Amino acid sequence: MKPCSLAILFGVTATIIFANPLKVLAQPENLNLTLEQKAEWEEIRTQTKAEIQNILTPEQQEEWETLTSQGQKKREAIRQLNLSEQQKTQMREIMQSSRQQMANILTEEQLQQVRQQRQIRRRIRE
Repeated sequence: MKPCSLAILFGVTATIIFANPLKVLAQPENLNLTLEQKAEWEEIRTQTKAEIQNILTPEQQEEWETLTSQGQKKREAIRQLNLSEQQKTQMREIMQSSRQQMANILTEEQLQQVRQQRQIRRRIRE
């Protein structure tokens, strides 16, 4: 693989990983969401899944389903799909939009909780 291709792949992978909602955001029960927030949260997740499916080829969709049903982490499954540059860009946009939509339904207190979790994760990694 060319060095330029590796750099692009690394950049896209990093973006996908860090553009994903934080683990705490993936677990809304940690945020004490209201029933309305939970419904909106689930709608965002459903919409995001559909948008991802729409950019994948039928073969990639099948591979995605196989990998995720086997318990493969989503970001690992994404790496194995051999996405085109256009698909990588679309995936990044979908994930950024999803993250923003999820943040928009949270209260200031819930956002503060997310920020605290982010700081804890940074300290653990350091």
